[in-house]
Amino acid sequence: MENQQDFTLDDSKIIYQSELLKYEDAYTANNLAVVDPYRLADVIASVLSEILRETDKIVDNYTTAFHAKSIPNISIKDYLYRIVKCSKCSQECLILALIYIDRINERNKNFIIKSVNIHRLLITGVMLAAKFFDDAYYSNQYYAKVGGISNRELNVLEIEFLNFVNFGLYVHPILFFKYRVRLLSQ
Repeated sequence: MENQQDFTLDDSKIIYQSELLKYEDAYTANNLAVVDPYRLADVIASVLSEILRETDKIVDNYTTAFHAKSIPNISIKDYLYRIVKCSKCSQECLILALIYIDRINERNKNFIIKSVNIHRLLITGVMLAAKFFDDAYYSNQYYAKVGGISNRELNVLEIEFLNFVNFGLYVHPILFFKYRVRLLSQ
């Protein structure tokens, strides 16, 4: 996402979520629309597909628990749609998952986001975002079914993901709004 134009929000003027202000109200206060989670999934899938077109060309031997034996038969867009439909997570979780994946990429120079690992990164990222951000969320076992993997595997992925981001799930609201604005200006 780093090659795109600068963000349009002025950091000093962003009104963000607090104990007294819900994110939806913060969107309105910042003249931003609340969007359909499927539209957001479309945009994220498009951004990730663009990234994968480049990174899939890179030859590397670095593998993690996120690496599948083969590329899943479901597109990123359809996978995100499935996650949105089944998890009923907030749209914020989709953006947070993307921020977390960017953190993994920034903090772990040997890790390359590719078609063989993006699905596992997404389900784990959304699950962790829901646990961190949403008031209600499903169990790991449920997310594993949604993601098409075993509960045991998702438990391993959760620990590895948390280690990759150094257990840093907090995202400052200004960074969140910057990502959101950039994504929705696509």
